[in-house]
Amino acid sequence: MTDFLIYDLRVAVLIAVFYLFWRLLLARETLHRLNRVVLLLTAVLSFVLPVCVITIHRSEVLTMTENEASALPTATVETMTAVQPWWMTAAVVLFVTGAVLTLGHTLASLVRVGRLIRQSEHHQQADGTVIAVTERELSPFSWMHYIVMSRSDYDHPDAAIMAHERAHIRARHSWDVMLVDVLSVLQWFNPALWLLRSDLRAIHEFEADDAVLSQGIDARQYQYLLVRKAVAAHGYSVANSLSHSTLKRRINMMLKKKTNSRQWLRALYIVPVVAASLAVSARTVTDYRIADEQAPAATDATTQTESKDSGFFEVKENDRVTIVHPGGVEQDKVTVALSSNGAHPLVLVNGTEMAYDHFVKISPNIIKSMTVLKDEDARKKYGAKAKDGVILVEIEDHPNEKGHEPFKLKGLVIDEKKEPVVGAIVRVKGTKQGTVTDMEGQYTIEVPDGAEVEVAYVGMATATFTASKDIAETRTTTIVLKKDGSDATPTAMAKNKNETRVVVDGKDTRKIVTRVVVDGKEMSMEEFETTTEPEIIESMNIDKTDPKHPVVRVTTKKK
Repeated sequence: MTDFLIYDLRVAVLIAVFYLFWRLLLARETLHRLNRVVLLLTAVLSFVLPVCVITIHRSEVLTMTENEASALPTATVETMTAVQPWWMTAAVVLFVTGAVLTLGHTLASLVRVGRLIRQSEHHQQADGTVIAVTERELSPFSWMHYIVMSRSDYDHPDAAIMAHERAHIRARHSWDVMLVDVLSVLQWFNPALWLLRSDLRAIHEFEADDAVLSQGIDARQYQYLLVRKAVAAHGYSVANSLSHSTLKRRINMMLKKKTNSRQWLRALYIVPVVAASLAVSARTVTDYRIADEQAPAATDATTQTESKDSGFFEVKENDRVTIVHPGGVEQDKVTVALSSNGAHPLVLVNGTEMAYDHFVKISPNIIKSMTVLKDEDARKKYGAKAKDGVILVEIEDHPNEKGHEPFKLKGLVIDEKKEPVVGAIVRVKGTKQGTVTDMEGQYTIEVPDGAEVEVAYVGMATATFTASKDIAETRTTTIVLKKDGSDATPTAMAKNKNETRVVVDGKDTRKIVTRVVVDGKEMSMEEFETTTEPEIIESMNIDKTDPKHPVVRVTTKKK
């Protein structure tokens, strides 16, 4: 609400500036239609310009040493409780109260006009207008396509009266009144808007008066009619009436010499005001980025691109591409000839074809070796797909042997007290790809299937597990972080409805564990899954005395 009040104050300032220039430059001219358009346009612009912010981006490269970069905080989570001062609360209450009262007054006037028209006797006219005749004594007025008049005025019609009200209807003055009344609800405290509203209604009357005099009606007789009708007041603020509080201004405007048509150029004052408003609200945003000093500089004949979130980068030179891996594999570099259209080579991971874009996202830590085949040997063995070369990649064993496509991994990080850990860093090991847990200890991160994932938090031991797409598709993995110095073996408990799974190093032990011992009592894995809730588990240990048949030993909380 505070932001809205600031916006509303900016609107008020713009309305005041626009209105001031209009009073100085155009208010005394007889260019009634131009004045009407200018007032309506500036009122609308005043509400639009504050939300039009021109943003200029400026980039700045920061050169940092390796020590300086490592000292940067990897994640920061701060929670602050903002206390609103009493005067701001009072301002909000005052604004809302004024807006409600102003809206209520407008709606009440609409209701009264609507009720009067419904209760009147209707007479359809050939030009589409409807004359609503009432038994009340009131000054004639128009609303939308209705002309409301008393019985005496209808029985003794006056051509000037009918011409005046029809002019209001043809010019659609009622819509102007509705628009400004709606804006007044948000700007009820702004004197400039109320003055603009009053002058706009006066311009409506000037336009209607010009329409009457253009039909050849005697000006002096018409002015006498205005004076006679001025004594009757109807009290409907949303209507256009023959009598008006600006009667003297209307008579003076009729007697005034017509303005030279070239005076419309004065309306161009709107342009510099709009430009000044945009200039004041413009802002400059500096985008900082850290220069990568470790990557070799590109030469005129060489271009270098780094794959996002991976340890690979490509160096393209002439018609060859060199895939460079920073270490941890048998070959540091592999060079493959590019085709004429720059196509990438065929990639086979553990014998399974993988898209090149997915290949460069594989974590370097899970790669055991890379081999390159090219030219005739590759085409003989792998067919037409090998026309641009073949990269054979062997990776560590993992539960899913079908490939290592990235997937979204969702999970929960809690401490030993089962409380969510807020701000824990979850990242793919060996890369810059990572995220932090939210206020509920939850995280979502895109990882290659089979990649090593680290979960770290200050004062707690870092947990590492292998991301498995098969497990993540059906169960949510919960990581329990322990205090630094204690046993930090990552044991994850994943629950789906009433089932309990034990996940160790990313592997679902349901397939390999046949025995579970809970508080000294042995039970089958199926019984453990259906009867044991993760919330009651105090600790878990994996007994691998018999590697082929490990035993899960569970200790539950004492009741």
